[in-house]
Amino acid sequence: MDPCVFCRIVQRVEPAFTVYEDKHVMAFLDNNPFSVGHTLVIPKRHFINMFDMDEDTLCEVIAVVHTLVKRYEKKMGMSGVDILNLNGSDGQQTVYHFHMHIIPRTKDDHLVPWIETIPRVKVDLRSVQTRLKED
Repeated sequence: MDPCVFCRIVQRVEPAFTVYEDKHVMAFLDNNPFSVGHTLVIPKRHFINMFDMDEDTLCEVIAVVHTLVKRYEKKMGMSGVDILNLNGSDGQQTVYHFHMHIIPRTKDDHLVPWIETIPRVKVDLRSVQTRLKED
C-alpha cells in the first residue's frame, strides 16, 4: 500500500471530504482544521514539496486555490484567508506530499496571528539582495 496518505486519498483508499477535483488537482477539507472550511489543495501526482515540483503543476494548484478562495468568500462569508505552504522538515512540513492550506478567516475567529509569534531577525538587506539577484 502507498505510504503517502494524500496519494491514498487520490486513489480513494482513504476517505476525504472532497470539495474540488479535476484531472490534476484535488482539494479536500482538513481533518484537523484551524477554521471552518480549512482546505488542503494537492496535485494528484506525488511531489514531496515545492523543491521537486514542476512549474506547470504548481500553476495548476495555485489556480485551484484561487478558485476556491473566491468560492469560499461568496459561500462562507470569509473576510480574510491565510494561504499556507510548508516545505521540508526545516520548514515544518509534516506530510511529504506537496499541499497548500486554505485557512478561511473572519474578524472574530480567535486565531492567533502566527506571524506575531515569530521573532524578527536583524539582517543586511543589501547583502541578501545581492546574493539572491539573478547573475
